[in-house]
Amino acid sequence: MAGRGGTRCGRPGKRSEAALSDEALRGALEAELSLRGQDLWALPNWRVGRALDALLADPSSLVAQAAGGDGHTRTEHLLYAILDQLRMLTWMQSKDGAKGRNRPKPVSPLAQPKRVGRTDRDPDEVKAMLARFGPPRGDDERSGDVDD
Repeated sequence: MAGRGGTRCGRPGKRSEAALSDEALRGALEAELSLRGQDLWALPNWRVGRALDALLADPSSLVAQAAGGDGHTRTEHLLYAILDQLRMLTWMQSKDGAKGRNRPKPVSPLAQPKRVGRTDRDPDEVKAMLARFGPPRGDDERSGDVDD
């Protein structure tokens, strides 16, 4: 039976079920609600869905960031992109731009390269380690056939 706003009363929706089953989202939702003086487990199921929707709409919330957001609104991203382009235009018209030196670094978080992991090892050392500990390479090892 649909309640006000088209939500089902008594059962959480698919999004709130998914949020409660994901440990990171559940923790972020609990933290956000506790900051507002509410207990996640004391709320009726339909209020969990509404709280989740409201917190996902706020990019600075812990829930939105746990769901993959970066904490910036679309307007902020557009302003960062405009600023990056203006800085680039100014640089290109300068002496440094003519010689290709001192290029400005982007301000936008979307333009920043994201590095996954960290290593101080030489790339050749990493390749050797992967070859040593990785899966065997070769046709007879990959086929799975056992010769008796």
